Parts: sequence; C-alpha cells; structure tokens
Amino acid sequence: MFCERCQKRPATVHITKVLDQQKTEEHLCEVCAGEQTEWGFAAAPSFSPIQQFFFSLMNQPDSVQGKMKASPVDSIKCERCGTGYSEFTKEGKFGCVECYQSFNDQLEHLLRRIHGNSRHFGKVPRRGGRAISEKRQLNDLRTELKNAIKKEEFERAAMLRDRIREMEERAGV
Repeated sequence: MFCERCQKRPATVHITKVLDQQKTEEHLCEVCAGEQTEWGFAAAPSFSPIQQFFFSLMNQPDSVQGKMKASPVDSIKCERCGTGYSEFTKEGKFGCVECYQSFNDQLEHLLRRIHGNSRHFGKVPRRGGRAISEKRQLNDLRTELKNAIKKEEFERAAMLRDRIREMEERAGV
C-alpha cells in the first residue's frame, strides 16, 4: 500500500480518527506523516541524554577539540537492507535482522565498552546465588580445560583440572 498523499513511498503510518462516531483512516509514508502538524509526529526520534551518551561512546574523539575520526567502519553496510554503521550510530536502530551479523565485530566492541562484557549472564538471586555462581564457574573452568587441551597447553590444563577437582570436592559433587 502506497502513501495516500504522495503515492510514491510505502505507507508505514496508519492513522485512524473517530469523531462523532465517524471513522476516518489515513495511510501515509513517514515523510508525509512528519509534515503533519495536526498529530505532532516528528520526522526523527529524539533521544534522551542517556541514549546520546551511549551513542557518543561509539565514536572516539580524534583530538582534544572533539573532532571525530573517519574510519573504515563508517563505510560498512548491511548486505540485506543497505543500512550503514554510521546510520546506526546516528539513529540508534538497525534496518533488519541481518544488521546484527553485518556489524557483529563493532557491536561486540561497543558492548564491551558499555557493559564491560559482550556476553549477558543475567542476575543471580541473593538466596542460593552462591551455588549458581559456583556451578557457572565450574562450567567455565571445564570449557577452559577443553580449550587448553585443544591448544596442547598441558601445564595450564593440569592446573585447571586441579582447580575443578578442588571446587567439586568443596561442593560435594
């Protein structure tokens, strides 16, 4: 369905008005809806100061004056929808699901800067949380042990094996 005003772009904003039991519908594109002052639509979303702060973390200042570096990252685009990484940093949203794969390396870096890690572990309840975190730590140690064996780091693997045994004995496993 195309915009009822311009007939050029797809209608993405659908407005239904009911006045005195009279129902009217309008189907507009984002551009035409943004021009409507009657409903108070804005052409672009406004971000809160916190969101602006996080998006500013994506861009590293080049100098004390605050000039931004032009980097090759800005030229990366999603193959599916064509959204560029620079568009994401300005708007704060992706164009499609594939964008997450296209910008995976940049997102991992960004998440590490914001959260300190790129992997979400969730919250651990205060009661019984110790057992959960010990179990999680044991699983992490077992994964490290497997990786050390694959890399043929046998001294490190022996140390990890001993730590796993210690933890299992303390836990009574």
